[in-house]
Amino acid sequence: INRGSIIDTYELVSTGNLIMVDRNFPNNPHGLLITNYFENTLKKISDEN
Repeated sequence: INRGSIIDTYELVSTGNLIMVDRNFPNNPHGLLITNYFENTLKKISDEN
């Protein structure tokens, strides 16, 4: 996430199913339907190394 001079980095771990469907430009140009989507964890990545 870029907030001007501050940039925060996050790690998002999610689960779900991808189902191939017909492509439909511009609504679904990739031809994928995502079902059972859930964001498992979201954690901020430290800038310190």
